[in-house]
Amino acid sequence: MALKTNETVETLRDLYHLHQQLTALKGRLQRGPERLLVFEAAAIRAKKYAEQLQEERKKALVVSDTKQVRLQDGEGRIKKLQVQLNGASSNVEYQNLKEQIAATEMANSVLADEILEGMEKIDDYDTKTKESHAKSEEVEADRQKAETELKNEEPQIQKEIDRIETELNTAEKSLSPEFQETYRRIVATKQGDTLAPVQGEFCGGCHQKIPLNQINLIMLGDAKPQLCRSCGRILFVPEDWSE
Repeated sequence: MALKTNETVETLRDLYHLHQQLTALKGRLQRGPERLLVFEAAAIRAKKYAEQLQEERKKALVVSDTKQVRLQDGEGRIKKLQVQLNGASSNVEYQNLKEQIAATEMANSVLADEILEGMEKIDDYDTKTKESHAKSEEVEADRQKAETELKNEEPQIQKEIDRIETELNTAEKSLSPEFQETYRRIVATKQGDTLAPVQGEFCGGCHQKIPLNQINLIMLGDAKPQLCRSCGRILFVPEDWSE
């Protein structure tokens, strides 16, 4: 037996609002784990960045150590050349040794500058690594906080979902058999997008225009479900509807 006009309209309105609430709650329930994944991904990135900095620091340190050895070798060579210079037997030998000493001193000066730059780079790596560790700790603290909040919220959200689903089930039983058949078929594919309010002369779901004769049937609470010809949602007149 078909429901009275106002009862059908009111039931569709209730179903629409319940579906909206249910969709929002399920969204909250889904976003919780997704939020944790975001924090976990950020923690992984921070860890990889710290590892990259450590690797680059090791390479820079090897380069610096190698140049330190070369600098020490150069300083040792200068000492030997100075000994030879003091014992030079000719002016040509003396000048040759002087040039070698000057060239080695120049090379040592360049090495010293490069070593200094390398040490500054290593210090920079140390600073960035320290900042990276601090960021990792911050991200982990945020993740733990989000995990705690999720554990506290999930049971409450699920309880509210159960309540809404119970109300939905009760409201669905109020529909006529013909409405129920169409409604359940659409729910199976569209879930929370099963119904759409009429907004002026347009579908509130896809915003396509609705024929006036169909709007009249919707307003009268026709025994047959009126579907949007574009998106397939069940149309209904909302509380605040106006032409």
